[in-house]
Amino acid sequence: MALDQPKGWISLVLGLILLVLGVLPLLAKLGIFGGVNPIAFVTNILTANILQYIVAAAGLVLIIDAFMEMDALRTWTLVIGLIVLALGLIPVLSSFGIIGFTIPFLTALIYQLIFVIEGVLLIIAAFAMM
Repeated sequence: MALDQPKGWISLVLGLILLVLGVLPLLAKLGIFGGVNPIAFVTNILTANILQYIVAAAGLVLIIDAFMEMDALRTWTLVIGLIVLALGLIPVLSSFGIIGFTIPFLTALIYQLIFVIEGVLLIIAAFAMM
């Protein structure tokens, strides 16, 4: 089982953190918590620039975990990890002037959805590692 090794636990904890960072603000926007965001202190600190770095780093972790997964999940995790890494790196590289374009539709809602997807995939990877 993958949780016998530290890499499985790291993926599980990181996946749970990303899942919470994505799901709780989404539920707050739907009014589940009475209009109060339960992790507002965290989401106020996480500006768009920090979210870009988190998305890129988590995409890289997802790619690394894809190479340790079983065959059926490896391809999907790798493809989604590459897409997420690109979604995180393009705005960062654009802010440093390395590339001349950016992705204009990346809002806080999109980042929260990406966090949910990454979190679920990292949790699956924690149990599916070889």
